[in-house]
Amino acid sequence: MSGRGEAYTALSGCLREHFGMRVWRVAVSRHKECPNRMGGREGCIFCLPAAYEPAAALTAGSVREQLERGIARYRARGVAEGFVAYLQSGSNTYGSVEELRAVYLEALAVRGVVALSIATRPDCLPADVLSMLDELSGAYHIWVELGIQSMHERTLKALDRGHSAECSAQAIRALMGTRVQHIVAHMILGLPGETIEDMHASMREVCMLRKERGEGAFPRLGLKLHHLQVMRGTRLEAAWRAGEVEVMDLDEYARVVVEVLERVPRDVVIHRLCGEAAREYLCAPIWPGDRLAHVARIRDEFRVRGTWQGRLSVE
Repeated sequence: MSGRGEAYTALSGCLREHFGMRVWRVAVSRHKECPNRMGGREGCIFCLPAAYEPAAALTAGSVREQLERGIARYRARGVAEGFVAYLQSGSNTYGSVEELRAVYLEALAVRGVVALSIATRPDCLPADVLSMLDELSGAYHIWVELGIQSMHERTLKALDRGHSAECSAQAIRALMGTRVQHIVAHMILGLPGETIEDMHASMREVCMLRKERGEGAFPRLGLKLHHLQVMRGTRLEAAWRAGEVEVMDLDEYARVVVEVLERVPRDVVIHRLCGEAAREYLCAPIWPGDRLAHVARIRDEFRVRGTWQGRLSVE
């Protein structure tokens, strides 16, 4: 596994090891609304789509046009030779199989794309979509990213997620039963009412569901960590302004990330250590510096403690 000399198993090293080149992710949009925001529903209490989506100029046009434009931009900067097409916005397994297959194949046909990453919700994986993902994974490198956030029922209800913890577990199990090469669980640290023990328990439940791959295969499970962020105009903002919700400062968050990852097995790939949202929408927390500085602070916490991902894992 790439990254044995590093504090944690970073995605960048795994990509280079597997594909033999530098690989970069290019975000694209189907311009579809999340089903949890349809039919009069307000969506999750923390969600403000505009705060997380790429700039409108970057997602104009078809999936192919978005990818070609993004790949050209990154190639000009010399940052990568291969690209992951990332269907980021909305729930990208929601729709008819025919529609979804057409979008996936459109992305995979773009020159330079080595993998397709599909962001979705745990409750948007019906049997026919799973079957289609299994089929495509026999010919292409496919990832599925699941917005899980927590494995605690009380938290999911408070967030108005619209799905249960068992639904998340079933989604991971179902995907592990297909040929999909990589499954990424999005998890939020510092959710209202959750203790560090609660966060450990969520991570433990998710990691227990993974299956091993043979030597040389891409790791089955990845984690994308986010810190709780309060966005303008959300129901979470109202609760935060009323003093009902607390957020972590950068030093506290760095400590939490390190304590969580100490218990995560080393074969789990870490895609992201902290979230990122446009400052124009962000109420709290306002951390000093940019995302690179935030990641550096977390890396420094590993160094100061002399610890690493998996050091306290029971596996």
